Amino acid sequence: YITTPEHPLELALPSWLTSMTGLGSIKTMANDPNPWESFSIGSDTGNPGYMNIGNLNMRLNNSDSAWNKGTLIFSKQVQNIGTRLYASPYDKEDSKTIFQPFVQHVEMLCRVWERHSNVVAVELLNEPPLTGLPNVFEILRSRRRLWDFHL
Repeated sequence: YITTPEHPLELALPSWLTSMTGLGSIKTMANDPNPWESFSIGSDTGNPGYMNIGNLNMRLNNSDSAWNKGTLIFSKQVQNIGTRLYASPYDKEDSKTIFQPFVQHVEMLCRVWERHSNVVAVELLNEPPLTGLPNVFEILRSRRRLWDFHL
C-alpha cells in the first residue's frame, strides 16, 4: 500500500484488459531514472507524508483525467489499502494501525464542524472503490466488508 522504488505504482489489472479498455495507465516523467524514489519511505528525499503532492510522477497519476481513467482506483496500492481498510475493524493489527487512526480522524472532523449548524453530515467515503483486484472473489467480498465497515 506504499509506493517506493521497490513497490512502484502498478495497476492490479492485467495488461491485456487495460489495452483493450483504455482503463488506467501509469505515467512517469520522461528521463526520470527512479520515478518513485522522491518522497518515498526510507529514501531521505522528502517527507513520505507528502508523496501525493511532492512526487511529480505521483501527481501525474493523481489528476482528474487519471482518476477518470481509473489509474489510482485500479492500482495495487489502492486495491490493497481499500481491502485492508474495510476489514480493519475485525483484524487486531489493522484495527490498531488503520481503523483506530481512521476513527480518530473522523472524530476530529466532527469536532471541527460540530459548532456549525449548517453542517448536517461528514461524508466518510465518497464513492468507495471495489477492492480486491485481481481476485474476483475478493472483489465480491469487498462490498460485504464495506457494509460491515459502515456498521
